[in-house]
Amino acid sequence: MILKQIEINRLFNHYHSIIPFTEGINVITGENGSGKTSIVESIYLALYCSTFKGKKREEIFHHFKPNYNSVKLETDNFTVFRRFDKPEDWLLYCNKRIFGRENITKEIEKSFISRSFFQSIVYTSQDRFLDIVELSPSEKEMFVNKILNLDYITNFVKLLTKNINILKAKKTEIQFLMKRLEASKEERKRELIEEIATLRTKIDEVKKELEELEKKKLSIEAKRLIIEKEKWLKDYWKCKKLLKEYEILQEKQKEKNNLLLELKEKKKTLEVEIKNLKNQVEKYRNLLKEGKCIYCERPLEQKDYERYEQAILDKEGKVALFITSLDELEKSIESLKKELNKIKYQLDKLNPYKIKSNMLKLRQKCLEVFPLRKLKELVKIEVKESEIVIFRKYEEVLKLYQELEDRLQKAKWEYELILKKSIKKDYQELQNKLKEINKKIDSMEDFKKVIVEKNLAGEIRWQALSQTGIEKIFEIFDLGKLSFNKNFEFFIDKFPLHLASGSQKVATALAIRLAFLNLNKTEFLILDEPTMFLDKKRIEDLMEMIMLAYSKKLVNQIILITHEESFKEIAHNLIKVEKDKEGAKIEIL
Repeated sequence: MILKQIEINRLFNHYHSIIPFTEGINVITGENGSGKTSIVESIYLALYCSTFKGKKREEIFHHFKPNYNSVKLETDNFTVFRRFDKPEDWLLYCNKRIFGRENITKEIEKSFISRSFFQSIVYTSQDRFLDIVELSPSEKEMFVNKILNLDYITNFVKLLTKNINILKAKKTEIQFLMKRLEASKEERKRELIEEIATLRTKIDEVKKELEELEKKKLSIEAKRLIIEKEKWLKDYWKCKKLLKEYEILQEKQKEKNNLLLELKEKKKTLEVEIKNLKNQVEKYRNLLKEGKCIYCERPLEQKDYERYEQAILDKEGKVALFITSLDELEKSIESLKKELNKIKYQLDKLNPYKIKSNMLKLRQKCLEVFPLRKLKELVKIEVKESEIVIFRKYEEVLKLYQELEDRLQKAKWEYELILKKSIKKDYQELQNKLKEINKKIDSMEDFKKVIVEKNLAGEIRWQALSQTGIEKIFEIFDLGKLSFNKNFEFFIDKFPLHLASGSQKVATALAIRLAFLNLNKTEFLILDEPTMFLDKKRIEDLMEMIMLAYSKKLVNQIILITHEESFKEIAHNLIKVEKDKEGAKIEIL
């Protein structure tokens, strides 16, 4: 697997940077703070969704707002894209398959390169290039464990030890119970009787203290309940008053409806009377107009005219009087209707069902607590401590009371068991349990012994180191013969590594990394300022070794971050990073 290209958008100090990588030596140069190491951090971020420096989200975004903050890494095996302001857009495209957000990092670590291997071998941070050869043997052992993921063996041994200790504790408990069973039955009975008596005395004392605290607790709660209950009672009587008001309004509505019906009946009677009178007036007018008697058709005399005209005047007077009465009736009806509408509005607003429901709830609440008289008596109890102290002390004493009760029940149960059962049967059961536990302990200790004594992790490490071909890689640099032992001690020409020259140490550090890269079938190496703290001679040697490593195809791709001008000469791909107002500026030379 080699890297082809990385695209960084609004991350670290890169606004929009596209950096291509080629097979061979890729040299990244630039001033301090220009964004060189940010390129490597972006590679790590794309692969594992975190930074090896543990930077926070704000530091990753730097001075850019959350708006399409993304990284896209292309390799010859897969392409991974992560957008940090919109995580649902993450994807990994590999072998014509697409992996979603949840499986990206897992798939990369499983199929290509683990996080620990990247941090330990693939990437070398500033001033840490020689650390790999300057570690103590035990530190080297831990280092190789991390690379080969052998921590699971150590963790397994720890788990075995823990389980063995748990079983040994159970064994001790069973042995103690067996000894107790072996003791005299009468003696144990006597002990239990004394224990039960002591526990009962303690329980009585604690119970008295608990009762006192309960009274104080009730006194504190009573103060609150008095206020609440008085409020509930007040609300209850308020609801009752509203219900009475509703009943009065209903009665009033009934009276007004009856009155309205009476007035409507009177109106109807008056309308009929007016109609009859008008008909009579019309009849008299027609009679006067024709001048004949309606019964015998004789001509009307003067006195008849006067009599009929007087009758018309009387009838018209009555009509006018009835119309006035009718107008007054209509006004009264309208007024009554307005009053009835007002009453209806008030009735609708009161909602008797809701009032009755509230009354029921309030009544229930009042019944659930002590009567006010009882509450007021409780308040009289003197309480000197604060509410928090009383409640805390009550919980502590209650817990103690429950513990004592449990102990008493166990003591009673054991006493009854001694009276009812034979000791021999219980003793046999405990013996059987003890045999099972001993068998498990022996089995686990044998297994642990095999792992520890045969040094399983050490054998795996040794086999792995033997297969890496470190010695052959070192021979390429023509600086002597490298060898090592099972204790992770390295020798050059049979002399310990700490006596070797600076160039030989540099060659050893590089050889170890290249060997593990080949073992893991990883084709690229990232060196971040490997020349820091190296003198001129060792820098030149390192440059020559890097060229040899590539020419001999020990590694197919090297990404080198450096300030050294001499390294530009060996670059197959030279990347220059400069500071810019918008962010880092990339130039391919």
